[in-house]
Amino acid sequence: MKQNAETTALVVVDNMAGNAAGDAKSALLAAVSTLVPSVVFEDREQVKKELPNLLGTILALCWINEELADWFLNDAEIFLNRIGIFLPEDISIESKKEAKAKPSLTVFEQLENSRYKRKIFKLSLKLIANR
Repeated sequence: MKQNAETTALVVVDNMAGNAAGDAKSALLAAVSTLVPSVVFEDREQVKKELPNLLGTILALCWINEELADWFLNDAEIFLNRIGIFLPEDISIESKKEAKAKPSLTVFEQLENSRYKRKIFKLSLKLIANR
């Protein structure tokens, strides 16, 4: 097989026991950050327009990486902050993962002077194979 400089990469692995978990999380953050741009959302309309694409990308990555799924679905908002995505204070995300189902996310807006939330959108991935 012919090899050129464009297909060669150097990977440095640090196998120190104390840093293994932290390194794995750092690697996941770096990987997700390369695919999902950092955004500071200003209002509900921007969230409604742009956030579904970003969350869809992250959900697709969760589908193939169980460690990422566990980390992201346990606290989506903190995870998003770690990769540079910041939501307005009145926007929240709830995740749901049932035993045999793939995860889903619901994004809510907290109504001003109310204890009720309004659903902005719900997002889940479905694998469909047609023949």
